[in-house]
Amino acid sequence: MPIPGVDCHITLYHAAVNSGAAVGFILKADRRGPTYEVTRYRQGLPIWADQGGWPAQLQCYVLGLPRLIAPNGAEYTLAPGQVRSRLVEFWNTTTPMTLADPLQTLTVMWEHEGLTEQVYGDGAEFRLRMVTV
Repeated sequence: MPIPGVDCHITLYHAAVNSGAAVGFILKADRRGPTYEVTRYRQGLPIWADQGGWPAQLQCYVLGLPRLIAPNGAEYTLAPGQVRSRLVEFWNTTTPMTLADPLQTLTVMWEHEGLTEQVYGDGAEFRLRMVTV
């Protein structure tokens, strides 16, 4: 089982995908490390207002490129085509799934147009957009 922060950046889990085993993914990173955005929101409140415990929107970019390196320095185990097929399997689910990173575990569902793909030669970058449930 993949461990976020060790052999991947995040994992996704749904009982109907990958025989019920979590799948680890590598995120796009900048000089500070892997990046993803979690924004709490409630429509109608100004941006500076206390957002409280309302649902959050999550956005990240998963890489499906050859020769990726995991956080532990080992070679990432999924090929670009495998990353795409696993993400499509998750996209086809209509019930909540679990997303885990080194700091937290969230129950999430896809947003409208929640999975988009940008192809780069022999790999791709996938934008994931989800909301917490």
